[in-house]
Amino acid sequence: MSNRKHITIAPVSITPTKPLVPSHYKSLIWLDVLIKCLSEVHDVTLLNNRVLSFLNLQTMNFWHYLDHVLPEASYTDKPELWIGKHYVASNSRLVGEGMPEDGFDQYKAKIERDGWMHPSASRLFDIWTGNCAQLNISASLIAKDRPLDLTTDALLTILADMNCILDLREIGGEVYIDFTDEGIPLRKLVDVTGTENYFAGILRSLVPVAEHTDSIYLLCDEQLSADYWILVKILTRLGVHATRVTLGRVPLDGQVQSSRHGGWEQYLFDGFAEPLLQSFPQRAFSLGMRFYFVCVLGQSEGISFSVDRLKVCVQKAERLLDILPPPVSVPELSSFIASKMRPGYLLNPYLMVSELYGKKVSPYAGSLVNLLLS
Repeated sequence: MSNRKHITIAPVSITPTKPLVPSHYKSLIWLDVLIKCLSEVHDVTLLNNRVLSFLNLQTMNFWHYLDHVLPEASYTDKPELWIGKHYVASNSRLVGEGMPEDGFDQYKAKIERDGWMHPSASRLFDIWTGNCAQLNISASLIAKDRPLDLTTDALLTILADMNCILDLREIGGEVYIDFTDEGIPLRKLVDVTGTENYFAGILRSLVPVAEHTDSIYLLCDEQLSADYWILVKILTRLGVHATRVTLGRVPLDGQVQSSRHGGWEQYLFDGFAEPLLQSFPQRAFSLGMRFYFVCVLGQSEGISFSVDRLKVCVQKAERLLDILPPPVSVPELSSFIASKMRPGYLLNPYLMVSELYGKKVSPYAGSLVNLLLS
C-alpha cells in the first residue's frame, strides 16, 4: 500500500504591477525546491492562481491608472523598469484619487467572467517566464490560471456555517472573519460597498480543495503572517491539516519596504543576472542562486542583497558541478528526502540545498542537482 499523501502547496500570488526583485526570487526558489523535493515522496498539487493577483485592489488600481494616463500605450516591448516606474508614479497619483465607485466591479467582471488581464501584466509575465527559465523554474509557479468556482456569497455561507464570521451587512456594515473567541482580532473580508479584499479571494481558492487534500502548505512572507495564521485556523475547522511557512523579505541597502516606493531599480534580474550568465554556465548560475537565496540568506529576513556574495555562490556551484558523484537510485533519493521530513509532511528546503552547499560532497549530490535543475 502506498504511503504517498496528497499535499497542496499554496503560495502568495505575485501582483503583476512591478518588476520582480530579490525577495520575489527568494520566494520562487524556496517554492521550487519544496515542490521538486516533496514530489519525490508525495503527490503534490500547486495551487497558484494569478487570477487572485488580478483581483487585488493594488493591481486594479494600477491598471486603472495606466488606462487613463496612457490609454494608447503599447506594452509589447516595454522592460520591467518602465512598467515599474509607472507603478511607483501611480501610487503617488492615486492618493485621494481612487478609481470611480463602480471601477472595481468593472475590472472584476472582466477578470472573472472573461479571463482578461491588462497588456502590461501580459508583458510582465513574458519577462518573468524568461527569467524563470534561466533559473530552471517552471513558469507554472507564476503564470497558472484557475477559475474561482466558489462565489463570494457561497464562501460567506460556508464561513457562517462554521461560525467564524461577523456579518454586519444588514445594518450597512462590513463582513469580518471572527476568531475573537480565540483572542485573534477581527479581520475584514468585505467592505461596506460590497468589495471583497484579497483575503476573500484566497479563501475562494482554498476552501474548495480542502476536502480533497491531506495537507496544505501556505507560503507567505513574514508581513502576511497574521493573515495566514487565520487561514490555518479556517482550514483546520474544515478538517484539513494546514501549515503556515513564512519567508522574510530580502533587504536592499539595509531596508525592507514596499515596491510601491521604488528603491529597487538597481536590483532587477537583468542587472545582477546577465553579468553572471556571461561569466558562468547557466547551470552554475541556477544552482548558485539556490545556494545564495536558501543557504546564505536563509528563511528569515536578514542580510542585504549582495551581488558579490551571489557570485561566490555561483563559483561554488560551478566547482560542485565538476565533481558530482553519479546519481543514486530513485528509491534511495526518495528515502533520503523522506528522512529529512518532520511530522505533518513538513520539508524544509534548507535541508535539501545545504546538502549540496557543505564542504563535503554528499553521495546524493548528483541526484539532488539533477532534481533541482530539472
